[in-house]
Amino acid sequence: MKKQEVKQTLDSNCLCELSGLTLREAASYLNKRSEHYEAEGYINIRFDTDIDYDGDTYLMINGSRLETDDEAIARAVKEVRMEKKAREHDLKVFKATAERLGINVEGIKEL
Repeated sequence: MKKQEVKQTLDSNCLCELSGLTLREAASYLNKRSEHYEAEGYINIRFDTDIDYDGDTYLMINGSRLETDDEAIARAVKEVRMEKKAREHDLKVFKATAERLGINVEGIKEL
């Protein structure tokens, strides 16, 4: 099973933590955060900004990492479960539509 890259927002309100700091202090703080996230296995750590509906701006730190074995297994199990659920839903819709059209689907074998 191929592991996928997990993209995640690591910190969604960094501006509050940086307010009141000098540029040197802010750079030191961000450098420590970056080292912390790298130690957790994140790569491509970068900044992004977001503006909410109230007009407040947020500085976000985003990163990505490879998923763990447990995460990969859980994802595979979830995908199988979701495929089964989608199939059941499609079959239910098909049968309901056939009934409305007056088509007998009793003899049709499920795949």
